[in-house]
Formats: sequence, structure tokens, C-alpha cells
Amino acid sequence: MKIILIHGEDSPAIINKLDGYLTKAKSKNWLIEKFNLSVGLTMAEFLSIGSLFTEKRLFLIENVNLLSPTDLTWLKKNNDNLKGYLILVNDGTIGTKIIKQLPNGIKIEEQKLPRLIFTFLDAFYPKNTAKLAKILKELEKNEPLEFILALLARHLRDLYWVKKAGQSLPYAEHWRIGKLNRQAKLYKAGQLESLIATLADADIAAKTSQATLSDLLDQIVLTQLE
Repeated sequence: MKIILIHGEDSPAIINKLDGYLTKAKSKNWLIEKFNLSVGLTMAEFLSIGSLFTEKRLFLIENVNLLSPTDLTWLKKNNDNLKGYLILVNDGTIGTKIIKQLPNGIKIEEQKLPRLIFTFLDAFYPKNTAKLAKILKELEKNEPLEFILALLARHLRDLYWVKKAGQSLPYAEHWRIGKLNRQAKLYKAGQLESLIATLADADIAAKTSQATLSDLLDQIVLTQLE
């Protein structure tokens, strides 16, 4: 079986890449089968049964977190005997620890965010308004603000999460958790909760045309991070 892993932080790019593969498979009249918990089968059963009939099948697993260590071990051991294509998708970067558990020779396509977005998220903390406002203006030139808002909301969620229960964060990389923890300590008590609520209000206001998302984000940076 040929395996393709699509992962990374750039969610729109992941969707576009997956759509390209699905469109190509449909044009060739391939059967496309999606795995999730509702199919009532284990991953091994799902792939084995489908592989019995034809090579012209594309199997799709849209959340690598659905796979247990047992699933990964089975896939690595039995992949050479399976037919068809398997696309593994993950909204977020998969760590090297999991990648090493996958079969050798798979195609890996990581969809990375522009470095400036990471710079913006890393710089999003109190008393840093001048730098943030400058970065935000640069981002507005090339990146959709709806995407920036979604990434910022997820980042603030992680900062709140690490502050309250860091050990339960679903990230294998210790450096990533440590980085979040250091940034979270820059916030006063209740400040993250207030920011998360403000972002939710901004999203509603923008979608209902009460204000532009550009103005709302500028206001948040200049007033909420003083």
C-alpha cells in the first residue's frame, strides 16, 4: 500500500492538498473510503477488508490521533501486503516519534505556516503592543485575517490550557509545552480568559458586519495587552 501523510499547521493548505488527491482519485473512478470510529471496525479490519477487492481504492484517515500504538505497529508490519492508497491527514504537525512508527518509504507532505505567523503568535503577550501591531500590519498584506484569528484563538487556548493543566496538552514535544508555559506566565490571572472571550466576540462582530476584522484585531492588540 502506498501511504501519503499530509500534516502541518497550515490548515487551508492541508485542505487544498487533500482536495487535489480526492479529485484525482474520483476522476479515475477509484473507491474512496473514510475511516472513523463510527465504521465499527478497527483500522486493521478496515484496511484489510478493503484491500481484498481492488487496488483502485483510496483509504482516508483524517485524524492521525485516531490511531493507537497498536494500529501503527500493525500498519508498519503489514503494509507491504495491503493494496491501494492510504492518505493520513492531521491538522497540526506530527512529531518525529509518530512518523518513525509509520512504514518506511511513505510520502510526507508537511504544510508549514509562514514564519511571520509564528513570530506573531510568539509575540502575543502583554506589554508588547508596538511589535505586535507592526507584525499584524505585515500579515494583513498576504494572509486572510479570518485564518489569523483562528490560529490566535487556538494559541490562546493552548496558553490557557498549559497554565491550568499543562500535563494534559496533546503535544509530544516537550520543547513546545515549555515554550507555551513560558509565554503563559507573562499573563496576569484572568487575562487569558478575557482575551479568549474578546476574540469570540470579535469573530461574531466581524461575521455580522458590525466592524472589520482588521479594526477589531488592532483594537485587541492595543487595548487588551497594555
